[in-house]
Amino acid sequence: MNIRRIRKCRARKGGTVAVAVPAPENSWDLNMLTNNLPGGIMSCDATPELNLIQYSDGFLTLFGYSREEIETRFHNRFSEMIWQEDIEATWADVRRQMAKGNTKQIEYRVKHKDGRLISVLDRGQLMIQGGKPVFCCILIDETETKQALEALRLSFERYQIIMDQTTDIIFEWDIGSDSLVLSQNWKKKFGYRPVCSEISTSLFSAPTHLHPDDLPKIREAMERIASSPAYVEVEFRIMKDSGQYIWCRARVTPQQGSDGCITKAIGVIVDIDEEKRTAQNLLARAERDTLTGLYNKGTAQALAERYISEADSAHLCAFMIIDVDDFKYVNDVFGHLSGDVMLSDIGAMLQKMFRGHDVLGRIGGDEFAVLMRDISDIGAIPIKAQDILYAFSHLLNAQQEGCNLSCSIGISLAPADGMDFQTIYQKADTALYHAKMKGKNQFAFYSPELPVLGAREGRAGYGTAVSKTIDSEREAPSIKAQLAEYVFHVLYQSEDIMSAIPPILEIVGRQFDVSRVYVFEDSADGSYCNNTYEWCSADCEPQKDNLQQVSYAELLGDYYTLFDENGVFYCRDVGLLPANPRDMLQEQDIKSLLQCAIRDNGRNRGFVGFDECRMNRFWTQEQISALSMIAEIISIFLLKSRAQSHTSEMLQNLTAILDHQDSWIYAVEAETHRILYMNRKMQELLPCLAPETCCYEAFFKRGAPCENCPLREMRDDGQGGGTMFSYLLSREVRIHIAKVPWSGEHQAYLFSCFDLQG
Repeated sequence: MNIRRIRKCRARKGGTVAVAVPAPENSWDLNMLTNNLPGGIMSCDATPELNLIQYSDGFLTLFGYSREEIETRFHNRFSEMIWQEDIEATWADVRRQMAKGNTKQIEYRVKHKDGRLISVLDRGQLMIQGGKPVFCCILIDETETKQALEALRLSFERYQIIMDQTTDIIFEWDIGSDSLVLSQNWKKKFGYRPVCSEISTSLFSAPTHLHPDDLPKIREAMERIASSPAYVEVEFRIMKDSGQYIWCRARVTPQQGSDGCITKAIGVIVDIDEEKRTAQNLLARAERDTLTGLYNKGTAQALAERYISEADSAHLCAFMIIDVDDFKYVNDVFGHLSGDVMLSDIGAMLQKMFRGHDVLGRIGGDEFAVLMRDISDIGAIPIKAQDILYAFSHLLNAQQEGCNLSCSIGISLAPADGMDFQTIYQKADTALYHAKMKGKNQFAFYSPELPVLGAREGRAGYGTAVSKTIDSEREAPSIKAQLAEYVFHVLYQSEDIMSAIPPILEIVGRQFDVSRVYVFEDSADGSYCNNTYEWCSADCEPQKDNLQQVSYAELLGDYYTLFDENGVFYCRDVGLLPANPRDMLQEQDIKSLLQCAIRDNGRNRGFVGFDECRMNRFWTQEQISALSMIAEIISIFLLKSRAQSHTSEMLQNLTAILDHQDSWIYAVEAETHRILYMNRKMQELLPCLAPETCCYEAFFKRGAPCENCPLREMRDDGQGGGTMFSYLLSREVRIHIAKVPWSGEHQAYLFSCFDLQG
């Protein structure tokens, strides 16, 4: 029999010895049960010595001793087996629990025969046997659990340190309780405590700290999160305690419970306000007329084309061309500066007169276009045209007595007059011509009786926007706007930023007739910089190969002090600079330069530069403004690309770490058991594994999941494991399993297999 009762007998010289007495035969089933339970079972008296009465074979296996060693080394006293540093605390814990009942659950350490300290979980009950109090206990080895908890604690501390140092906000949404937990960075960034309960309703109830325009997409994102395990990303605005809204991006990964339902969502909120506003500003520059703030000709035409093509009988549109009467005379009288002010005032006036979803654009020097969308009453169109005429007649009177400003308006309708932009534009242009011919300062609708004329056909002294140049953009501003728009769109649409930058540098260099255009990027610690991109004119010697790992301390000095508050370093004569960097620049035959800093969250990360090697050049304000804008655009996209490359490198490093682990690591898809990943050690074991292979096919040559698959025994916390026989290795291995999120909509289980014989 395996479980034995210890009987104390008197020794010849007075003491007592423990004698093992076989258990009754009818206890065989109980012995089989107890000896196959994990851990050990024992009973001992409730004295400070904890004299052993009975114990199972599992008790011996747990600590590595034989029955003889228990008797000779510890005199059958369990108190002598407990690590002595834990005795006092253990008894104090026992007394506290016994004061509340007759059960105990305590933890202490026991020294294994091989010298290891084992953490023991002792679950016991105080019973009366033969009139004496006895503890009956189940002992469980918690060493691995303790080590795992300690590792988890250290991991959590590292996580907490990272969270305290980052500006991002980590959050967890418990969908069941509809509650939210956020990291302390929320209070640091926004200055107040967030709403954390009943968020499905409270986030959308007044007062809310979310921008009202963003509420629909936030609600939609929350519904997607609660219904699908797919990764979700959404951008929206959050109010700070100052009342200012800042743009943020939330990246959210839902988590499924054991029943497959979405129970929680883990995410991070990132401040993208500077990035978003910069992109919006650049896009606005590309779409808007710089003088009036209205859409430029290209954007206005594109929007009008789209809306007109969608128009039907239930969605009436009116297209107006508004031309200032005798604007050349106004310019001659008041000058171009005053003329530009008038055009700017006209743009502001028109914006106030139309709805937010109507399209307003400046399509020529003194010509404007308006598309009124979704008109329910056709009678509103002549009323609006008359309002425009009235507003024009009063625009100049307040500034100059006796001088009037007026306009003429041509109007066509969609879909009545056409279903495409060119037709609608041509007919409005024809109506405008007839309004001019009838005496100006009036409006006219197109009708079939009016002859359809070409853009400039038959008009003495009058031409439409088709051939006109916008007055305020005759020279450098036009080049600046066009070039900046080109650079932005090339980089915005490019899949490979690194390949897109060199041709952009060449175009900029040729447009502004400079000797060299280049990009320098700082090292991570800011101690040196590298020339990463360069374009040179035909008469200029390339310098890129000579400008790698250029030390600030040795060659450039405190270089960024040369840049002004706007991040611009303008130098007409490099000979006037300090010795460092003067000598280095003169070695490259540079006479003048203009450089614009690359900045990331206020930190200098490099610069974009333009060199002149032929003469000491005066850089005009328009050139500085244009080149600064282009440098800013390049900087934004370059920083974004470098960040993506850094993320890719981190992924490669993580893969390398897993490949160097002395264990077999692989991941399988939760539902299909398809193998998603294997580390190098696992690949060496299965070098010819076909794609899409399932684990039961690869490891056990089966056509269906194994009946004893460890995934069937996963705990609610997504953890599992144990030991099992590996047919690939022909021996027992210990397995740890953890449920992990995977790319796309996958949920996966990560297996880590350890060799018990190693």
